[in-house]
Amino acid sequence: HSTTKAVYLTSVRTIKMSKEVNVLSVFDGTSTGLEALKHTDTRVGTYYSSEVDKYAIQISEKNHPEIVRMG
Repeated sequence: HSTTKAVYLTSVRTIKMSKEVNVLSVFDGTSTGLEALKHTDTRVGTYYSSEVDKYAIQISEKNHPEIVRMG
């Protein structure tokens, strides 16, 4: 799944977004997808996260408290 995220983030970076994008990240891990989007010109509206690993969730919550957790 990491390869898929990298390809998606690369394509987002090449497009100038004038509006916010809402993101649904399944198997989100520590939310590195949001971290990468923050380093591009992409304006993220709402970032929804689906993750079940309690340790990954703890790290994600510490680094990105604004995420909407879906479980």
